[in-house]
Amino acid sequence: MKPDFYPWLFDCHTAWSKAVSDPRWNYSLPISSFMAIYNEYRAKDAGLSIPSTHNIDSILTEANPSGTEAKSEAGQILDQNEIDNLLSSLK
Repeated sequence: MKPDFYPWLFDCHTAWSKAVSDPRWNYSLPISSFMAIYNEYRAKDAGLSIPSTHNIDSILTEANPSGTEAKSEAGQILDQNEIDNLLSSLK
């Protein structure tokens, strides 16, 4: 399975859903073409576009209000450049 079929690798599920629903998308599409469609949807709406680097504290707090289980991981920084590099290495 190609990496563009794994929505959890992408920072914006809404943009991913729109990209795989786009008429230009198909199973044989190269990842670079898929990323162009994905980034197009991500950039169209300011609500879908997130900063390249962000902290996940608020997401973890919403998901786990007690903060007891995942707090040790709450300081991790997700970097979209690292995600992009990982995806391009999977070609």
